[in-house]
Amino acid sequence: MNLWLESKKVDQLSDSLTQYKSAFPNEILADYIKKGLALDENHLGLRVLAESCLGWGVKKTAQEIGEKTEAPVSSSASERPKTLGKKKESAQVSKSASRKPLVVGEAALGKISSEEQGAVLSFMEPEQSVKLLKGSLTYDLATKFLNKAIRTSAKPAALLIDALTLDFKAKNVDSFAEHLWHLYHNLGQSGRQVKERMLGLGYTLGEHPVFESLEAQPTDAAALREIGIQHGFLDLGASQKKARHRDLVTEVTDLDTEAKTPAERALKEAESLLMYGQLDQSLDLLERAIKAYPQESQLYVALFDLYERAEEWERLEKLLQDLRTQIQTLPEEVVLAMSQLLQRFNNGSFGH
Repeated sequence: MNLWLESKKVDQLSDSLTQYKSAFPNEILADYIKKGLALDENHLGLRVLAESCLGWGVKKTAQEIGEKTEAPVSSSASERPKTLGKKKESAQVSKSASRKPLVVGEAALGKISSEEQGAVLSFMEPEQSVKLLKGSLTYDLATKFLNKAIRTSAKPAALLIDALTLDFKAKNVDSFAEHLWHLYHNLGQSGRQVKERMLGLGYTLGEHPVFESLEAQPTDAAALREIGIQHGFLDLGASQKKARHRDLVTEVTDLDTEAKTPAERALKEAESLLMYGQLDQSLDLLERAIKAYPQESQLYVALFDLYERAEEWERLEKLLQDLRTQIQTLPEEVVLAMSQLLQRFNNGSFGH
């Protein structure tokens, strides 16, 4: 860091601090940020770091770097006796000048550098970052962050329309069909005119089986869900689709029977999640259940089966490490199942 400061390389200093910020105490991080802003007081990356890591707003940052925000006072005026009225006026000027906005006006953003894009995309929520950088990102990058914002938004309809607009301009009929299905699924019974207008735009791009399915059953929730599953729009992925066609629990039981033990309840809930295509949530639930009830062998069997079918090698590796350090003795059938699973993994026979 000192090398970048000595050579006055503020961009490199900002990149290094962004990458290793978690390694520095706040006092040291603040010192580097202040020294960097002393070289370039308007550096966006350092100001974003100051706000996101230290909680400094514009006013606080200005105070820390000694930036002058008050209106200048002439020497002749300072020598005159200060009346009560002048003191009041001076206080008002100081108050209004204490806030110095970083950006003023409503003009369109100019050319944004890749470093600035990276700072915005890294430190802002996906929805806000996409709005701020609208029009300055490539189609692929804009779509990537829009999809991320859509997944995390409580009301993603407006974001879906933005994504559909990008797909239409890029003439990407497959992506348009996927976003259109999400729009239908999100709006449900409402938004008929919006859905029909977007469907009409989709037909101008070309034919697609999703368009015909949505036109035939635009509001049926069960039908929409089935369309999403058939076309892989529920974040199933290739390996998760395989898991969808195989039962989590192979034993035939009465689903209405109330689960009696915590392990049975966990299995039942995991199966329900899997039925709705929520594989990650099902895996999370089973992993937590195993740590809570380490002697329940049926939990391991179900989880190992999902790992194998979903090809979740990294999650399997992490679980095995956790089991070695946290659980002293595993059930014999679990050790056997684990051994068979690792053998298939080493032989490269997963998914076959």
